[in-house]
Amino acid sequence: MLEQARQTIATNQWVNIQLVCADAAQYEFPSRVDAVVSAYTLILVPDCERVISNARAALVPGGHLVVLDMSWPKYCPLWWRHVLFFLRSYGVTADVIRRRSWEIIQRSMKNQFQDFYQRQLWFGFFYLACGTAGDIE
Repeated sequence: MLEQARQTIATNQWVNIQLVCADAAQYEFPSRVDAVVSAYTLILVPDCERVISNARAALVPGGHLVVLDMSWPKYCPLWWRHVLFFLRSYGVTADVIRRRSWEIIQRSMKNQFQDFYQRQLWFGFFYLACGTAGDIE
């Protein structure tokens, strides 16, 4: 994913983007950033609430956090994960689903951000959550 992103950045000659490969819970975000985007990663981070807090602390007032990730709909029994074989290749195990990280992430964002927005996608197997940072208290 990072290599594809590097190619896209080079093709478009973007200079204001930094790509990082690191442990998300341990990563120290640069201060005063305009936006943090997380795509298909936080579901796999056991301390996802810490990542949200660290991202929030790094944002300028009015900055945005955008999370696009996987979830597991409440109507769907856990044994369906065997039917949805493709999830295993992404590291989404039964333990990951039982942890219900998406609920932790969305609750944390709702508590820490203004203008919080979330939307379920593809029958609830994915979601988009966005928040705007207010003034630092």
